[in-house]
Amino acid sequence: MTPKNQNPIDETLIINKKERGGTVPEHVVVNKKNTFRWKIYVDEPGEKTVYISYSFQVNSTKSKLSVGAADEKLVHNIVPTGKTIGEPNQNWVIDNFKSTHLGKINFPKKGIFTIELEILPENDDELKFQWIWVQ
Repeated sequence: MTPKNQNPIDETLIINKKERGGTVPEHVVVNKKNTFRWKIYVDEPGEKTVYISYSFQVNSTKSKLSVGAADEKLVHNIVPTGKTIGEPNQNWVIDNFKSTHLGKINFPKKGIFTIELEILPENDDELKFQWIWVQ
């Protein structure tokens, strides 16, 4: 699930395109409270693992995000993801986008569920959100 395939689609959202040969992936910058929603079909009840990919370059422990579905919520303290040197002689430094395991959500039955991501940056901290994966 990405920012551009939400349901309903947020037409005001600015999606940053891939850059630097794809080493910086498509993402959306969030620095104020924001909520994203997707509808998914669960074909088999049970626990599903939730992952998120983001880049965060602030040394803060107060920014949080939560993912909710099926009357359950996973809360995550946003942590710095660091940077990678792409080419030291050309000052090519890339913000890392890391896949983070958030936990598991139990879907009690098959059917359509809404996945809700709420991002709560502290002090206008900038989070670059890429995707959520439910497996």
